[in-house]
Parts: sequence; C-alpha cells; structure tokens
Amino acid sequence: MQAISGLLLALAIISAAAATNEGGSPSLITEEKVNGTLVRSVYLQILRGRDGRDGLPGRDGVKGERGDKGEKGETGARGDTGPKSGGVVYTHWGRKSCPTGVELLYEGIAGGGHYSHTGGGANYVCLPKVPQYMSAHVPSTYYALMYGTEYQNVNGIFPGKHDHNVPCA
Repeated sequence: MQAISGLLLALAIISAAAATNEGGSPSLITEEKVNGTLVRSVYLQILRGRDGRDGLPGRDGVKGERGDKGEKGETGARGDTGPKSGGVVYTHWGRKSCPTGVELLYEGIAGGGHYSHTGGGANYVCLPKVPQYMSAHVPSTYYALMYGTEYQNVNGIFPGKHDHNVPCA
C-alpha cells in the first residue's frame, strides 16, 4: 500500500512539474477513467540540452593545410674556430697501441665486475694504469667493486697469456 501511495505522490509531483517547462509551454497531460480509476498520463516535451561550452574538450578537428614557407633569415656571424675536434673515439681492447693514423689518447687495463658478484656494471671499462683516487673512503654497504681483467688459458684460446692483464688503448 505504501508503494502505491509513493507512486501516486511521485506521479503528482511529476505532473505538476511537467505542466510547464523552462520555456513556459505546457506539456501534454491527459486524464481518463479506466475501470473506475482516474489515470493521468504525462507526456513531457523533450528539451534541448546545453551547448556544451562547459563540458570536456572533444576530439581534435580536421588538420588544416600547410601554410606558405617563410622567408629565409639573414646568416649569423661566424663563430671562432675551436680546437681540432670531432671524429670517432673507440677502445682497442687487447692492444697497447693504436693502428697507424690514429691518435692514442691513453693506454690502460681492462676492468669490470667480478664474475661471481651480482649488481655491478655489465660492460668493461678501460682503466688508466696510474689511477687518481678521489677518496679512500669505502662505503659500508651496497657497492660494487672494480676488478682488473685477466686472460685465462681455456681450451688454448690465449696461450702464453694466462693470468696476464688485458690491455686497452
């Protein structure tokens, strides 16, 4: 019974509110008796929504045509000539010198992480023969050590070089 009275109350509110819309024009309301019961039908007029200016931005529009090419600007002042530079710098692993026509920057020894330690670097580094220590402080935890690299005579690959340092230039 409460559900029916709630439904009738809601219908009465809707019919009163729908009698006129925002523009002041009435909606269509009809009343008729069905089996001795008054039935009121309310047909609401469909109202246009807002224009969307306060909504989220929509999809991008069609891209326009490319504009005309601009004029070329004036050439700027030429800068000072710097030292000779450029070219390729590479490491020559396993050698103490460079090929003919190539400038030697420094000669060193290959170094890297210990083969059984985890967490260090993956690549070898060409270390100088006389290092310059910036600090003698050794951190207590979470650090990787750098080891020199040596040849191992495995299956005769490096005969006569067993336990010798690997040079680099």
